[in-house]
Amino acid sequence: MLRTAKRALCATLLLLLMAQAARAAFILNFDALAQNDALEHDIGPVYSAGGFTLTASVLPQYSNTPSFDFFGTQSPFSPGRTALFHHISQGEISLTRADGGAFDFRSIDLAELPGARAKLRGA
Repeated sequence: MLRTAKRALCATLLLLLMAQAARAAFILNFDALAQNDALEHDIGPVYSAGGFTLTASVLPQYSNTPSFDFFGTQSPFSPGRTALFHHISQGEISLTRADGGAFDFRSIDLAELPGARAKLRGA
């Protein structure tokens, strides 16, 4: 009886470890938005991909409409690949899982746009 219980426990632990390993890292990039031009493109206040959602917002004291923009790859303002940015200097960006669940945030790559400054603030 004890031997069977140990085997069942080991099998359960093995399945849990395999399920944990199966959760692969997801890289959120904006390559699908790329445009081969020199224009600035507006996509609105919400961008969703791979089960994650980025939402642009503004602080209550500002009346600007929040929106995400990106530059075409030929723009002198392009950082070298498609990068999404909030077009309002006092804007905030939230990253959430689309289903509202928790997730591990492992790293972020940021690009500096000419003449722009950004502050990162964790929740």
